[in-house]
Amino acid sequence: MWDKDVKSPIIRHTTFSAEYNKATTTISSGEEPPLMLAESVFADNTTLSLKEEDVDHVFDGYKNGKAYSFTLSKDAYDVIKVHIRDDKKKAAKIAMQIDGKWSMVDCTIDGSYAVFETAKPCKYVLLYKKISPIVPIVICGGTAVLLMAVFIVLRRIKKHGRSKEKENV
Repeated sequence: MWDKDVKSPIIRHTTFSAEYNKATTTISSGEEPPLMLAESVFADNTTLSLKEEDVDHVFDGYKNGKAYSFTLSKDAYDVIKVHIRDDKKKAAKIAMQIDGKWSMVDCTIDGSYAVFETAKPCKYVLLYKKISPIVPIVICGGTAVLLMAVFIVLRRIKKHGRSKEKENV
């Protein structure tokens, strides 16, 4: 990043100060395709370890998906952007456990990955919105009523057709 405007021609001796920011690196959990990607400013040769976890904690309004914890061989110098594979592509939120406390954060879906940010390695679980049991019941009930109505209409049409045939005979 330059401290002066470099869009106009430089016509005299000018000193520029530059600020160097270490490049963002992406590391993976190693599978093909990767189950998890971590994006941040990492020291050279930083590795990522991922472990599947069991989470019994209940989050109101959500159904637990797969849970994991990850560790890094060296600390990250910045916020970690986590990409976790979500085959359903429907994760609504992520619950993270840091220092024993659970908190929910928003996530975005990027292709087959749910993406969220964390300050440090943690345990986390994908959360999916619970579908109210009323919705499937209403759909099934409505379908049943519609089928019964069609059946009754077809039966009346058939009876009406038979009564006309008897009159003609």
